Amino acid sequence: MARAPKAIAAAVEPAVEAAAAVIEAVPTPETAVKTMDKVAERVAATVAEPAAEAAATAQTVAQATNVWSKEQFEKASKGYAEMQAFSKEAVNDVVASSKATAEGLKAISAELTAFAKATAEENVATLKKLMSARTLSELVALHASYTNWTLDSYLAHSRKIGETTVATMKQAVQPLNARLADAAARVERNRAA
Repeated sequence: MARAPKAIAAAVEPAVEAAAAVIEAVPTPETAVKTMDKVAERVAATVAEPAAEAAATAQTVAQATNVWSKEQFEKASKGYAEMQAFSKEAVNDVVASSKATAEGLKAISAELTAFAKATAEENVATLKKLMSARTLSELVALHASYTNWTLDSYLAHSRKIGETTVATMKQAVQPLNARLADAAARVERNRAA
C-alpha cells in the first residue's frame, strides 16, 4: 500500500516540472515593463516634433498594456498556485480514501477468518458428538443443533461483514466527497467572478 502515494507522486512529478518550466519561460511583469519602456523611448526619439502627441499616446497604450499584462500574469500565477494546492489536497484525499478502504478490507478479512475458524472448530466438535451418538434420536438432535448453529453463525457473521462493508465505504468515500464539494464550490466561485 505504501507504493501507491509514491506511484502517484511519480506520475504527477513530470507534469509539475513541465508547469514550472512554462512559468519560468514566461517573462516577469518587471521584464515586460522594462522592455515596453525601451520601445517607447525609441519611438519618441525617432519621431519628429509634430509626432510628439502620437508618441505620448503610444507610451500610454504601452503602459496600459504593461499594467494589463501584469494583472493577467498575476491572475494566472494565483490560479496555478490554487490548482497546485487543490491537486495536493486531492492526492491526500485519495490516499486517505485508500487507507480507509485497506483498513476496512483488513477488518472484513479478520471477520471471515474468525468465521472460518469458528466453523472448523464447530465441525470438529459436532463430528465427535455424532460419532459418539448411541441412538438415532440423539443423532438427529445433534444434527439439528449443528444446523441451527451453522445458520445462526452464518447470519451473525454476514451481518457483521455487511456492517463493516458499509462503514468502510462511508469512510472511503467521505474524503472524496469533500474534495468534489470543494471543486464544485471553486467552479461556482470562478464562474461568479
